[in-house]
Parts: sequence; structure tokens; C-alpha cells
Amino acid sequence: MQTPLPAGLTALLAALFLLPSAPHREALAAPEAPAVVLRTLEVSQIKGVLIGLDAQHVTLKDASGTPRRVALTSAIALDLPASAPRRRGGPRFRAWLTGGSQLAGRLLGGRADVIQLGSESLGEVGLLLDHIRTLEALPAGDERCHDLAAKHPRPEKDDLAYDTDGDEFRGAALEVDDEGVVVETQGGRERSVAWKSLRVLHLENDALPAPEGLRAEIELQDGSRLQTERAPVLEGTTLTFALRALPKEVLRVDLTQVRHIRWRGGQFVYASDLPFESTHRMFHETPAAMTYPAFLKRWFGARVDRRASGCPLRMGGTLFRHGFGVNSESKLTIPLDGKLLAEAAGSTARGNVSARILADGKVLWEAKDVVGGKAPRRVGPLDVSGAQVLVLEVGFGAERMTLDRADWGEPMLLKTSSPSKNTK
Repeated sequence: MQTPLPAGLTALLAALFLLPSAPHREALAAPEAPAVVLRTLEVSQIKGVLIGLDAQHVTLKDASGTPRRVALTSAIALDLPASAPRRRGGPRFRAWLTGGSQLAGRLLGGRADVIQLGSESLGEVGLLLDHIRTLEALPAGDERCHDLAAKHPRPEKDDLAYDTDGDEFRGAALEVDDEGVVVETQGGRERSVAWKSLRVLHLENDALPAPEGLRAEIELQDGSRLQTERAPVLEGTTLTFALRALPKEVLRVDLTQVRHIRWRGGQFVYASDLPFESTHRMFHETPAAMTYPAFLKRWFGARVDRRASGCPLRMGGTLFRHGFGVNSESKLTIPLDGKLLAEAAGSTARGNVSARILADGKVLWEAKDVVGGKAPRRVGPLDVSGAQVLVLEVGFGAERMTLDRADWGEPMLLKTSSPSKNTK
């Protein structure tokens, strides 16, 4: 946003951010402790009942009734029972916040600088425009492959609204109300874009810098993915945490509304969370391809945490929330600064491609016949200790065809210090 709020108003509205309504809290009766699956660096799966979660440890009671206490620094993810999300009437939107969170819900309207969403998991939510980077309309049906924001790119500066007629409104978003958003265009005119015709709204708010310390991503049953400032804590059957966008605001959600908790800041990092450079080369270098490199990068460059088609990274029946989706021929370059060790990556493809992993130019792993429809290849662990640059390559394969697609699922990098052991 270009127009700052008065200091007093900012403080008042921030206090309204993400406060569930009282009726919603009453509707969530306290359930029994859920059966869960914990994935760690040392053990692929620990099944049991969740009995404790604090800022440093997660505790399960396994099948024998024995409590198992695991340090969060070695925890990868906690998978909770899935349930069908409740869907209520009204247009649905997804808000991408400055701290990386994705919040989905029904659009209830707006006033001044606050957009109201009705979250199936959190209740009524007030979102300050200063905390939103992108707002996109969601379809009435399956949302899994929906990715309008990629088709309607963010400008280098200014706010920008796209509507269903294909029109673009670039300038500064002034305010919102129950009907839509008002944009002052570059020509000085005020244009109102109705919610019912809005496709994507990009706001000129910078993403927050990379965080430090233990934290988590909480995925809710309604599809929202919340990036926390610190590791969440369990109080009874209520998960308590703060969002990165508002670290001082305490949020609470019942465990029945949580699908996954994925920890960050411990002994590993996903390669897709690191800065990287993506390049793509077509099999036939046409004049158009050479004339419009920015167009090629936008449509054929690496996709983070999605397939190249925009769908989730699902391979061999397993959903990978983190990784890369690429078109052949693709090259991903990731600076390491000698501080990390590659642990594992799953790779599969549509069509037929070749794949390589290199560290400082040395080939560590190679496959020349990665074929779509077969089980994902397991890669690693690969020792890249001391390496400065990691490169993931996907080639055209034996059939030499263009537009083959490949996925790198959860390419994980361990920090060079030795992982701690689980304690019982």
C-alpha cells in the first residue's frame, strides 16, 4: 500500500486482526487427543496420540502407551486426521500475507483499510491492507490447481487489480467497502472494482525478511497455510501461536481444524525456501523464444511448491508440500555457502526426462530415464559439505521432446551439525 494509516488507527485495527467470533468458539467442543503421525529426521514415522507440544518438544504416546518426547529441531511434520472442510455460501478468496501465510475464506465485505473474511477454521477475520500482498478469487469447485496469481503477475511497483473482463487497474488501492476496492489509477481517476468481478489484487507491500529460530507452518482443514513467528504451543486441545505478519497477536485454533504442522528453523531447510536462480531452454529455440525471455521465465520457469502445471506436488500417491515443478530443459542454481548437506529429494516426471544433481560442478547423482507414471526416484543422502553451489538439472530425455515436466519433491538440506537423537 502506498497510503499509510494514521498511527492510532493502525494500532486499533491491528488488534482486530484474526480474532475468531464467540459463536465459532462455542461450536468447537473439546475433542479427545487425536491420533497423529510424526515424521522426524531420524525416524520416518512415529504413530501415536498427541499429548504435548511446547516451544521445544512434541510428545506422543505410542501404541505401547509409552510417552515419546522428540526435540522440534529434528521434527519435520506432524500429520493430523483430515476432515472434509466446511463450505458456506458466498465468494471465496485467498489472501497472501506479508509473512507468507495463505488464508482462505468467504468474502464478507470491507471498510476503510480492512477486508473481512469468514474463515471456516478461524471464524471472522479482519485483514489490514498493509498486511496483504495478494488477494485472489477462488473457484466454487476444486481449488487444488487454482493459481490465478501466477497468470496475473505482480508489478514491480504500484498496486494492481485484475477483473474478470481482462481489464487492469494500476495505481494505488485507496480503500475497500462491502462492494469492492477503490483504486486511484495512474491517470488520477478513481475506479471501483467490484468483489464479484475481481480476479486478483496485488498490493505494494514487501514480503517480510527470512525469519530465524524455531517456527512452523500450520495447515488448516480449509486449506489455509499459516506461517508462525515462533513454534506453536498446545494448551489442552487448542493450538496457540502468532503469525509472522503480527508477532504480538496471540491466535488460537482448535486441533480439529488443523491438518498438518511443519516445523522450520531446526536442523534442516527445504531447498525451495532458499534463494535460487531458475533458467529454462526450449528444445527448439524459436525467434519468439529469444525475443521474449521474460515471457519464457514467467511461464516455463521453476514453480515453488507446485507442479509446473500449477497443481500440488503429488507423486506416487504422496503429496509433497515443498519442492519445485519444472519444464525441461531446466536448471536450478542454489547458493549453499558451504554450510549444508543434501539429505533427500524425490523426482518424477510427465514424459521422459533426464536429471542430475551437481555440487560445485561435480555430478553427485544422475538418472537418464525418469519416466512419468512410475514411482518417484529417491535421491540421497548426498554429501555437499563445503560446496558453494548446488544445481538441480532436468534435461530433455531420450525422446528429445519439449514440454516434458518434472518435480523435485521435498529437496531437503541438513545443516552440517549432527542431528540430535530422539529421547523417550
